[in-house]
Amino acid sequence: WDSERRALVALRETRFDRIVLDSRSAGRVDPQHAAQALTDAVAELGLQALPWTEGLRQWQARVESLRRWMPELELPDCSDAALLANR
Repeated sequence: WDSERRALVALRETRFDRIVLDSRSAGRVDPQHAAQALTDAVAELGLQALPWTEGLRQWQARVESLRRWMPELELPDCSDAALLANR
């Protein structure tokens, strides 16, 4: 996880001790490793680590409103607290 870019980055590095001699894109990433890296980033940085857009936040608010107003729909809890608890 690259905190500065707020993105998952896969690199293949050649090092001597702590000195990076060469760094290249690693290409395809194992989906399980990617999922774990994202989970770790969210656990460390919170949901703001994810690339939320205004549209996604509005969608989240609509789902939460609908969930409260119509519990018979049995929609999942999409609140920030629930998303963090279900990692």
